[in-house]
Amino acid sequence: EELWPLPERAEPVLSEDVSWLVTRLLRGVVTHGSGRRLKSLTAKVIGKTGTSNEGRDAWFVGATPRLVFGVWVGYDHPVSLGKKEAGGRTAAPIARSFLEGLTMDHGAWPAMPEGVVRRVVDEGTGLLAREGQGGLVSYFLKGTEPTELSPLSDEGEGEGLFLGGED
Repeated sequence: EELWPLPERAEPVLSEDVSWLVTRLLRGVVTHGSGRRLKSLTAKVIGKTGTSNEGRDAWFVGATPRLVFGVWVGYDHPVSLGKKEAGGRTAAPIARSFLEGLTMDHGAWPAMPEGVVRRVVDEGTGLLAREGQGGLVSYFLKGTEPTELSPLSDEGEGEGLFLGGED
């Protein structure tokens, strides 16, 4: 069920592949970045935190498959929120509280489209990680992924650690 009807002639601005990659990047903000205070929610939230110069404003703009929302924290006049206040610390918990209070079905994000490929890359070189070398799970538009293997090194051999996960 649609919350609000879309305009009849809405046309996509991004391709399905690019849209999926952007969604994946914004999911990373929540799973491994400054928005991680929302990571444990049932809804698969994506988002971006932000803090203005001198800590005057903090924000979190996010989405679930069926909802887009934003949280801003600041004053009507230029005053710092405090030394340690930032989007992930100040606005993200408010977003979390808001989402916890909703009873709606948030839906699911689309599956990875055929035009996107998953690869494990060496963090230092950006090249394909060798078996047992460890690496970072990364996604690419098909045809832009690295094809060359990372050089052999003594570091990390046999660890089998893959960072990035499948969340």
